[in-house]
Amino acid sequence: MVFQNFNTNTVTNLSRITWRFVLMTLLFAANSWLVIGVATNSNGMAAIWSANAILIVAVLNAQRFDTVPLYAGAFVASVAANYWAGFDVATICSFSIANIAEVLAVKWIFLNTRDPQHDDFAPRNLARFVAIALVVPALSATIAVTGLSGSVQNAWTSWYLSDSLGLLVLVPSLGVLQKAYGDDKSIQSNIKQRIFGISIVVLVAITSAAALYQDNIPILFVVAIPVLIAAFQLGAVGAIAAVWTVAVIAICATLSGYGPIHQWTDETINHIYLLQGFLACQLLVALPVASVLEDRNRKAAALIEQERMLRVQAERSRRSAETIARRMALLATRDELTTLSTRGRILQRLEHAANRQTKLAGKLAIAIFDIDNFKSINDQFGHLAGDDVLRMVGRVSRQTLPMNFDIGRIGGEEFMVIMPGQSKTQASAFAELLRLAIMQGNQNDGCPPATISIGLAVSQDRHDCHALMLAADKALYAAKSNGRNRLRLAA
Repeated sequence: MVFQNFNTNTVTNLSRITWRFVLMTLLFAANSWLVIGVATNSNGMAAIWSANAILIVAVLNAQRFDTVPLYAGAFVASVAANYWAGFDVATICSFSIANIAEVLAVKWIFLNTRDPQHDDFAPRNLARFVAIALVVPALSATIAVTGLSGSVQNAWTSWYLSDSLGLLVLVPSLGVLQKAYGDDKSIQSNIKQRIFGISIVVLVAITSAAALYQDNIPILFVVAIPVLIAAFQLGAVGAIAAVWTVAVIAICATLSGYGPIHQWTDETINHIYLLQGFLACQLLVALPVASVLEDRNRKAAALIEQERMLRVQAERSRRSAETIARRMALLATRDELTTLSTRGRILQRLEHAANRQTKLAGKLAIAIFDIDNFKSINDQFGHLAGDDVLRMVGRVSRQTLPMNFDIGRIGGEEFMVIMPGQSKTQASAFAELLRLAIMQGNQNDGCPPATISIGLAVSQDRHDCHALMLAADKALYAAKSNGRNRLRLAA
């Protein structure tokens, strides 16, 4: 099994290496032959060298060991393309080594100087890359001309300008496009947005064609207007689309003998220099603007998201505080052990019932009862058993008495029941029912046997809470004095 897995992994790795090698060879060779073919029609001068830019984007997004087949494929393609172009062995070697050296240098410097906290082409990282793209091609141009004989000034300048422009135009462009369309969260837009974006690119194309396919009026500056519009309205992707559109039209017009660039001078080399400068200006105007705008939008979106999270957190805190407040309020009104009303709550309810029954000219009865010999229960069975008795009394009281009766714990083992609108006969019947229910309650709960003594007081039209409680308390004392487990009615 281990040998089989080893063979499977080996085949998979070899397939991946081979695929990367072949794909990079084809891409690098196709770009090289295309640029060399175009340069052949312009006295050997290339406006943009695109092959190195493609290799840089590939190695920046590959794992360390996966870059080896990419470099190998690019080197093989470079040798083949230069051989096809008719260069001698020394030139082929120097050009191919210069290409790989340039990519290695750009990758190493960029990865070691960029800010990993931001996108590769956020404003600061973009500025770093622009500096690298302006410096490193000087090194590769120097390596490239070592294989040439005779005057190398024009060759060095052509290499430097075409390589720099290729890096500036293509590497940020391919990086932005890869980010925009290469991951699962690709750019989504509705039909109106797409039509709007296409219309801006068409405006760029029309303006560029109008400026570059005529020789009478030098209006190259107007091209920057729709390019900036694309950058502002469509972001980095729009800036890239605009610059590429301008580049294609400018190259085609100039190499075909049209436009102010071609008419400015009769020398082909100057055509290329002016074309490169024009394209570089369009890029250096559009892409930084788009980068700054997108960075601003990202920061704004981050602030909005942060505000949303703060609002969510505040809402959670508010709900938590309300929950705690409700629990605290419940603790203030509910006895934790018996779940009946607390002393403060039941006295408040008594005051309310007294006022209401006074207005209605109705009767009001209260019963005060306590558990007989509760201290003996605690001493004999323990305080936990005593708590079980209190819970049983609370449960049985609530189950036995009507829902409109308020029941509360007013002391350790002392309780009060408020019976609005009840006569002496009715209140006595409910009180006796409660006494019997509690006497039998321990049979179901398995707690120690317990009984209660009850003092009952009933008042007529006008109700004095203090006097009513005092009368019920005296009746309770009489019940306990006469043997407990009984009901006594106040005189």
